[in-house]
Amino acid sequence: MNIATKLYPQTIWGENYQGNFDDIINDILEAGINTIIAPVLQGSRYLFPIENQSSPGKWNMVDFQAKCQARGIAFVPEFPLFHDPDTFKNIPQYRPVNKNGDYLTPQNWYHPICPSNTEYMKYRLNFLFEAIEVFDPAIISLDFLQFPYLPGHPLYSTGTSGLPEFCYCDFCKAKFQEFSGQNEPEKYPAFWLEFRQETITYVPVLIAEEIERRGRQTKILAQLPSVPSPGSNTNLQFNTGINFEQWNNIVDVVSPHLYTHQINAENEWALTFFEEIRQTTAMHIIPELDVPFYSVEPEENLQIGELIEYLRDMDIAAISLYHWELLMDNDILRDYLVEISEK
Repeated sequence: MNIATKLYPQTIWGENYQGNFDDIINDILEAGINTIIAPVLQGSRYLFPIENQSSPGKWNMVDFQAKCQARGIAFVPEFPLFHDPDTFKNIPQYRPVNKNGDYLTPQNWYHPICPSNTEYMKYRLNFLFEAIEVFDPAIISLDFLQFPYLPGHPLYSTGTSGLPEFCYCDFCKAKFQEFSGQNEPEKYPAFWLEFRQETITYVPVLIAEEIERRGRQTKILAQLPSVPSPGSNTNLQFNTGINFEQWNNIVDVVSPHLYTHQINAENEWALTFFEEIRQTTAMHIIPELDVPFYSVEPEENLQIGELIEYLRDMDIAAISLYHWELLMDNDILRDYLVEISEK
């Protein structure tokens, strides 16, 4: 089984590694991991050289990619598309809006931007296209390709109208009217949900077209946030606007987040989510599992181990683990990964 891990710049240049690429790659390889998925955008900050822009300084993921390639480890650039704390903070009118016209207030770490904002989408995708030119990746990973949604958080539950709580900003209202000829979503819920899904699907379409225009062979991986299951396909469409059935021949790989620890769920939920995705699409699937938190109890490692064993028995070729900052302090889980990576 091939094993990938999410790795964040705060870990690479944090207290433990302080920018020592060799040390972190050594540790990751020793854990039986052969692929790193790492963001090359954080907020509105790009982590690679761009023409006519100031240098990213030491936070240059191109240098890290080169070191990974030299050591035989795959590097996958990740793009947090509609998650941008900088823009959320500095341009309030870009924040998602509920049906009452109230702007979304910051919740924990999550600061979403509405996908209906065409100017913002172009701005974000221009960075992505520049990154494809610079990194020339075999595959890119798209995260937060969704309308505002944070798994398990009550703020993103169904609104009083029976529709998702966010987003009803001016951008959404204008685009919905163009799409349907209507201006009252609660009176036309089917149109509203269809509008949201087509808005999300349009993004990988634009990316795939640009990849083809540039003559690249880059594959597209799209991450799927955790949603309630059974009924995960419907819940993805309703809560996030994601309709991965529309992504056939556009997206190559989907990565459902089987985050049992983040949302305090049982493996039964994760396996149902995975099976529903698997039975619905012919796209490749790389499930992403979340590593137990810092205070690890034995049963938490047992839980993720059982989930991995199930996926191995299903002949799943690769998994991703979220994330290395947690994994590097988990000796038991790292030893287990070495064992299964050699089988």
